[in-house]
Amino acid sequence: HNPSCAVSIVNTLNEMAKFLDDIFTKGGDHRRLLRRKFEELEAYSSTLPGVPYQLFAKWTSPPFAAKNRYRIILPLNDGSRVKLLNSGQSDSEEYINASYVGTDNRYIITQAPLKDATVDDFWRMVWQTEASCIVMLVKVDPRKADRYWPESVDECLSACDGRLTVTFVEECNVGQGLVKRMFRLECDSKDRMVTQYHYEQWPDHAPPTSFLAFHNLHSVIRADPMYAKSPSVIIHCSAGVGRTGTFVTIDACLKRLCNPDNSVVKTDPEDVDNRDYILAFIKECRRHRPWFVENEEQFIFCYEYIKWALERGKRQEDYVSESLSSSFS
Repeated sequence: HNPSCAVSIVNTLNEMAKFLDDIFTKGGDHRRLLRRKFEELEAYSSTLPGVPYQLFAKWTSPPFAAKNRYRIILPLNDGSRVKLLNSGQSDSEEYINASYVGTDNRYIITQAPLKDATVDDFWRMVWQTEASCIVMLVKVDPRKADRYWPESVDECLSACDGRLTVTFVEECNVGQGLVKRMFRLECDSKDRMVTQYHYEQWPDHAPPTSFLAFHNLHSVIRADPMYAKSPSVIIHCSAGVGRTGTFVTIDACLKRLCNPDNSVVKTDPEDVDNRDYILAFIKECRRHRPWFVENEEQFIFCYEYIKWALERGKRQEDYVSESLSSSFS
């Protein structure tokens, strides 16, 4: 183990723990303080440039329009959106409603694929980005999310005019609303395994039902080597903003606390406001995806859960010791 790196992690954890303690003890009403922070986030978001007019006009017109589940939720930053390889047959071939966020493009956040329009594009994205893990945070629902994988084990679907096949290998009910599926992707004589975690008990436009419910979900996913090794993890709910943003924020901030050199945002530890890695991360992501962590309750849950996780782990178990052992072994 690297002692100096371990000390850096402990110092960063102590710094964040102190910052959260300040929030949760100041004035006795942490929710009121966090509501003000959310208002700050909304005010900041209102100053961000929207989708450039030419791109907005393009992406909301045929044939692009059919690829957006919600007309007003589009990639905000053309530089960070996922661009699919284009065979030259159509300009719209390269478009998918998905954006990279996080250090080293750790996350691809996207909408639920549309059955008749973007399932092919979705699997092309999985193959092209070499993602080995998908996290789905919404129930299959004709209004919210379509099924985009084969109906039963051993069945397959094809994409890219038959060049890419997706075979449903196995399914396991992990419990507490979480299902794990394995797929084999084959293209151009190469093959790759992909894991999908599908969580069905997260209410729409709301935070998870409890800290323990989220912990059970998150701990299973983050312990999977497929999640750790995936160059980018693909995460979606229905629109790819609320539940997706909440999951990504918690995962990224806890990862940052356990590896302080791997930060999306640089903060000044001497400045109390700038110690807020959580707000800084969400602000950064809102430059790429509108309504990332879409409402006040989800925003507050991010803070409350991270504080709960640090206290539960006592900075040694779960989120820390696992990272130390994997980072320094």
